[in-house]
Amino acid sequence: MKKLKIQLLLLFFVGAHQLMATHLLGGYLSYRLVNRVQCEITVHLLTDTGGVGQAGEGMLDFGDGTTQIGGFDLSIEEKGGGINLVSFTVLHTYVAFGSYEISYVEPNYSMGINNIEQSSNVPFFVAARVEIGPLVQTNQSPVLPLFSHQKGISGVKQRINPAAFDADGDSLSYELIVPGQDQGTRISGYSFPNDAIFYTDFNAGNEAGDGPPVYLIGPITGEILWDAPELLGDYGIAYKITQWRKAGNVWEDIGESEVVLMDRITDTRAEVSISGPDPQCFEEILGLQEQFVVSGPAGQPLIVQVFSDLEGGLINGTPIDSGEVLSFVLNGSLTLNFAIPTGVVLTPFKPYKVVIVVETAFETFTSSWALAVGCDNLPDGIPPHPIIRDKTCEALQVYPNPVFRDLVKVCIPNKADQTKNLRIVDMSGKILFQQDVAPTISLLHLDVSALQPGLYMLQVGQWERRFVVAE
Repeated sequence: MKKLKIQLLLLFFVGAHQLMATHLLGGYLSYRLVNRVQCEITVHLLTDTGGVGQAGEGMLDFGDGTTQIGGFDLSIEEKGGGINLVSFTVLHTYVAFGSYEISYVEPNYSMGINNIEQSSNVPFFVAARVEIGPLVQTNQSPVLPLFSHQKGISGVKQRINPAAFDADGDSLSYELIVPGQDQGTRISGYSFPNDAIFYTDFNAGNEAGDGPPVYLIGPITGEILWDAPELLGDYGIAYKITQWRKAGNVWEDIGESEVVLMDRITDTRAEVSISGPDPQCFEEILGLQEQFVVSGPAGQPLIVQVFSDLEGGLINGTPIDSGEVLSFVLNGSLTLNFAIPTGVVLTPFKPYKVVIVVETAFETFTSSWALAVGCDNLPDGIPPHPIIRDKTCEALQVYPNPVFRDLVKVCIPNKADQTKNLRIVDMSGKILFQQDVAPTISLLHLDVSALQPGLYMLQVGQWERRFVVAE
């Protein structure tokens, strides 16, 4: 938690609706294949009720040369704090098999967003890719049960996770992106929230004050970490969700969705903390139990929202209905016991999530956990993101490889009982990073976002492995 195809038509459309600007804060598209050629498309929009105009009057492009402008049957849900969730659904029939990019564009973002230049003049845009054809007969894109306007505190590490849920049970992976403003065009005046322009001392911008600020997303859990914001105000955050479906021993990319949400940084904090286990991969599940502890101010009851996509599990004895959000009351302290009864069957390697969210008037607190099973028989041909890998290895492993200037995972063979020295070295032999690793550590997460694209060597004790940082 702590970060048109017809060009003339678009120009006319923006000009004619300019007075409807300055109210959009985020959104995403979801879809459901009704059959092989019919697709039910839903647009979800977060809007500032104090802005000008009514949301939902934009243009929906179906990706096949047809569009619909306005006239949608809107559903409006009050989210509190002057924020509404506006949504509408359209049924569309495709006449040919193929891959289609569905998109929605509407003027404009809310004014004054720190990391979008002249945001009130920038069109809001979201897209999703759908596969229409005989190979994908049923598919639903992810929905976000905890999608909302986020709140963070200046100088405090922040975590964000709207808890993407895929009703088909597909594996999901996550990647930070620059938001779009039209098909094929990204916002040129966009800066990531941890850009140096938002800090008085960039090299001491994290919460501890001993390093630059970090902004990344967990490719398996979908949790965004921003350590830490400084400049007050609103920031636009965008990421992509990819759906993976297993065919034999190969995981296939069967669709993508882009999400945009807004994060408001203030200078007033509430004392809430959430503790829980790290992501884990188990050989088998036999009555698994894990515990999360949530603490907050006594005498100020808060609502704790809990989401999990593991149907058949239990949270404090309450059965998990996949895709639903459970609510509990926090008054000082709350223990959440997550259990998987014996007999529940899990898909091997697929991450299952538990996401906990507490919202106060000034801050949104999130904790995310993922688990998987079957890591003793990891098949070949699986991309690095949509699975959780085993925590033990016979040889030094680095994954994903290549890494896109994000977190890289290091699996260290636990064959020695002495402390090991870990180093990242460039091809000239210059040591760029090093730290000692205790003998009890077998899995590390390293932030390599500061490395330039290129080839590097990771050395741990007697082992070494090359890895690539990609553009």
